[in-house]
Amino acid sequence: MRLSITLLVIFIMINLNAQPNAANAAASTSTLHDIRIVENALSAEYERAKRVYAHLIAATYLRQRTKLFPAKEGYKQILREHEASTFVHTQLASLSMQLYDLPTAERSCHRAIEIDPEQPMPYYLLGQIMISRYGNAKNKDKWGDIVATFQKVVELDPDHYGFERNGRPFSAYYYLGEISELMGDYQTAADAFKELVRIMPYQPAFYLRLGSLYNQLSEKQEAITAYERAIKINRDLWRAYDALWQLCIEEYDRFYEEDRLDAAAENLQKAIYAYSELRRLAQPANHKHDNELLTQFRARLGSLYVVLQRENEAIEVLEKALEAAPDDPDANYWLGIAYQGIGNFEQAEYYLRRTIALSPEREEAYNALGYFFAESGTNLDEAVALIQKALKKSPNNGAYLDSLGWVYFKQGKLNDALKQLEKAVVYMPNSVEIQDHLGEVYLKKGLKKQAVAAWQKAIQLAPDNTAILEKLRRYGQE
Repeated sequence: MRLSITLLVIFIMINLNAQPNAANAAASTSTLHDIRIVENALSAEYERAKRVYAHLIAATYLRQRTKLFPAKEGYKQILREHEASTFVHTQLASLSMQLYDLPTAERSCHRAIEIDPEQPMPYYLLGQIMISRYGNAKNKDKWGDIVATFQKVVELDPDHYGFERNGRPFSAYYYLGEISELMGDYQTAADAFKELVRIMPYQPAFYLRLGSLYNQLSEKQEAITAYERAIKINRDLWRAYDALWQLCIEEYDRFYEEDRLDAAAENLQKAIYAYSELRRLAQPANHKHDNELLTQFRARLGSLYVVLQRENEAIEVLEKALEAAPDDPDANYWLGIAYQGIGNFEQAEYYLRRTIALSPEREEAYNALGYFFAESGTNLDEAVALIQKALKKSPNNGAYLDSLGWVYFKQGKLNDALKQLEKAVVYMPNSVEIQDHLGEVYLKKGLKKQAVAAWQKAIQLAPDNTAILEKLRRYGQE
């Protein structure tokens, strides 16, 4: 009969864990009395298996007790009995790394890979060893080999997680991203951190790295999304807010230049939020400058909302700006324009007059107030004076010429009105508003054909303008 291997393992574990005291000795004796001991010798095959298992259990026990050098000798003893073991070579490599015996660790990894090249762990350990030995500026020529080693790990194990060190998970993807970034290969690095956030979606630090890499690749919207995800996990990450507001301002500028105003407004709104949160977490030393910048952002956003005919949103954000900086000319100006857009003429006049008082050189405020009076049919003489002040600064401004012509029309000065509007249309031939005003003046002077021609030009520019379509239906048929 042969002794069962399972029984042998139990016996070895009992003896390895036994303490040299009477109670344990008694317990051990009691247990052994219950076991039928077989005296027959084991075959050579099982004798070898017994030795292997005994050394493996002893090495594992010693390693858990941090007796690393004896454990290392245990693994070596196993390899004398069973050299072609990927597992044991891998364990010896890992233990040798703990002992800073990197040459032995590297040799063990290579042997494990030679025995079974489809196991990811030896490649992972080998990559770490190579970082320790060659991951410095003097050995940049080795960095490509390090990257290739970790790429092999994730090829064999696409969901590789790695170990935890100091409470942080280390994955092959992490090392792959780190080294690739140092090499300037931002795409490979970004791909690695993208996989990391897929495997570990609640690690804000990885989203921060991913955002930085996307920024390096000029993939601004992807960077913004990464920073927003980091903040969603931890809303106190001031570095994420700092990067986010600057990125959003860059994107605002780009979309504004491309005349994509809705997208520009969305990014500016995000910038305001991020900058406000940054102030909450890390107040800059110069608070005055800080407030001025935030007010500037809000004034810009308000102006975009006005252009997009989202006046109520404009009023909300501009009033917020004026809470912090009541004398800001931009916020006052655009608030006046917004109130004019919703028909609150009292507030419109107040903020436009306040803008002129705060910034007497601001020509568009004179024009805006003058045109406001023209539209409301009030203070027409003052309106002429206001618009003429604007024209002194910019005599070829088509919008200002249109405003003056429209005031003259409201005063009944048709020839003066026509003169100004015909000059205006030269500078702004694609203005629907100027063409419409020309049509009104021509009609008032009894020049219906010219009026219809002006409205036809207007409708070509704005095919869905119902007011002009109605004029064409009415006067075109006549």
